[in-house]
Parts: sequence; C-alpha cells; structure tokens
Amino acid sequence: MVLTLLYTPTDFDGDEMNMHVPQDLQSRTELEELMSVTKNFCSAQSNKPVIGIIQDTLVGAYLFTNRNIFLARDEMMNLMMHVVHWDGVIPAPAIMTPKQCLWTGKQLLSLLFPNNLVYTHKAKSDPDPLCSLDDKTVLIRQGELIQGRLSKTQLGKTYNGIIHRIWKSHGDQTVADFINGIQRMVDYWLTQHSFSTGIADCVPAADADASIVPDAIAQVDSIIAKHRHDIEHPLVERKINQILNSARDRAGEDQINKLPDNHGMKTMAEAGSKGSLINICTLIHTPQALMFDINVGHLCEAFMPRH
Repeated sequence: MVLTLLYTPTDFDGDEMNMHVPQDLQSRTELEELMSVTKNFCSAQSNKPVIGIIQDTLVGAYLFTNRNIFLARDEMMNLMMHVVHWDGVIPAPAIMTPKQCLWTGKQLLSLLFPNNLVYTHKAKSDPDPLCSLDDKTVLIRQGELIQGRLSKTQLGKTYNGIIHRIWKSHGDQTVADFINGIQRMVDYWLTQHSFSTGIADCVPAADADASIVPDAIAQVDSIIAKHRHDIEHPLVERKINQILNSARDRAGEDQINKLPDNHGMKTMAEAGSKGSLINICTLIHTPQALMFDINVGHLCEAFMPRH
C-alpha cells in the first residue's frame, strides 16, 4: 500500500513514517482513548502543553495581528471559511467608509477564540497595560483580541498560555479546533502576503552604537595585561566572560531596537518562530559572533614561554 501525502515534516536523510493498524476491538479502543493526539495534549508530568504553534504559522500570527493589517471584504470572507464553528455573524468592520469597509487581523483571529476567554500578558516596556503604545502587551477580553501581537509566549507550549487556557476551560476538542483553525487561517493569509528574509537582512543598522565592541575589547585587554601571570584563575575567566556576554547582549538589543519593523530576522526572533538574540549578533554584527562563553585556559598558551 502506497500513501501519497501532501505534507510530510521530514527530510530525505533516512526519515521514516510508520502506520500502525489495530487488528482487534481492544487495540482500536486503546488507540482511540489512550493514544489519540487530543487525549495527550497536556503533559501529566509538567502540567503544560506539549503541542503548540510553531514556525510559519507562528510568524504569520505575529504579522497577522499587527496594528496595520486591514482586510477588505473579499479577503475577509475567504479567511472566515477557515473558522470551524462560525456562527454566521460577520463582525462589524473596524473602518467604515462609503466606498469600502475594512476589518483588522485581530478581529478575524478573535473568531477562533472561545467567547469567554480572558488573557493578559503585560510587556516590561509598557507602564500601562491598558494602553500599549508599541502593541506589545496582549489583552484578550471575552474572546476579543483588543491589543497586542501574538507570539510564542501566547501560542507556544507555554504554561498558562492561550492554548493552555483554552484546554483547561473547554477541553480537548475545542483546543484542537483552535489549533487547526489558526493554522489554516494564518497560513492562507501568509501565502497571499508572503514573508521572506535574505542577505539584505544581514546588514547592520546604520545608527547602531559602534562603541560597544571596542569598549569591551579594551576592558578585556586591560584584564589580561593585569593578570598575565594568573590568567587561568577562575575569577579572571568569569570576569572576562561577564564583559563579553554583556557586550554581546547589549549589541544585540541595540541592533534589534534600531532595525526596521519589516526586518525578516527581527520579525522571526520577536515572534519566537526561529532565531534569538545570539543569532542576530552572529549574522548581523560579526565581531559579536566571537563573544560567547570562552575558556580562558586556552588563551594562556599565548603568554607561556615557547621552547
């Protein structure tokens, strides 16, 4: 028997996909009740989900819930076909003009939430969670996404995230419908608008702080010159690591803050789909690529006499 699948999350380095066919009623019952995906959504060991939104759907949800995403009527109707339990009521448009009505991405994604869902995630940079200027604080009231952009913190395998709360309040089938619905809706929207990253995203910001790296190198040189005879001491190594790691983090944060909002790598890192602060340092700011935890013991050979 040959199975032709439209999508297989595998590559061609020896990966296999196995199908198990139960031979009796007892085996079939065990598979349906004990091994079903919806029956094993939450881990009994850690009491948190083992299934979450990842990769393209995650970065798509982050882009889809941006403030500047508006949908015309034809695009809105196409997206609403992916709502599993749509009640037939079209939400009121966010912008109404004599010629055109526009809906937001937040409105469309809210159709997938249960009506009584309440969720708050306050960003550290927002002094007032009810008025987020940079749209980083997420507020959901009665199943309506009021503000915020959804990322891995809300849609990933996180404790007490949106997916975990839906599972606790409404059960297995409701959270399965939500995961299916958000993947179909967001992936359809992403295929119409696209998302990409390239070599242009590896260019550092023009107004980035250029003094972080030289200052860190000067501090390390000073420590090495001062402790030339005890360079292998653990406290010296710890001090050098602190300086290098601090410079790496500050340079990465400086780059992220000054890169444009449509930067591909910045978008993926903020959404949580791929990449991190260290990856951005490695790809964008080349000197920071060397600023990881090092073993100063390997450096002492440069100060030892050679025979």
